[in-house]
Amino acid sequence: MLYTSAWQSEHKSYVRNLASEWIATNKSSLVIPQFSGVEGDLPGFVAAVERLCDAPTGTALVNDPSNVYLPWPQEPVDEANCLFNVLAASNLNEHGIEVSWGGVP
Repeated sequence: MLYTSAWQSEHKSYVRNLASEWIATNKSSLVIPQFSGVEGDLPGFVAAVERLCDAPTGTALVNDPSNVYLPWPQEPVDEANCLFNVLAASNLNEHGIEVSWGGVP
């Protein structure tokens, strides 16, 4: 059990670092927004990130207060990559909110 929680923590850090690197390479002028931590603010935070990435409203789905889900896009699009990477690089994980991509939410 201890190993699993340590691995999960390390993986979240790894994903956040990869997302930050993607932003630095592809959207260097973009400032990564930070979530307030107030549960009711999550849909508004996600909508603001969608606007920041020029992604259509509703691209990211708030399934419950602990998960934001992005379905696979029909075709690779910069907006979807931006959206996933900005959400992953933000502080959502620090508030116990997982960002997932593709497959079944």
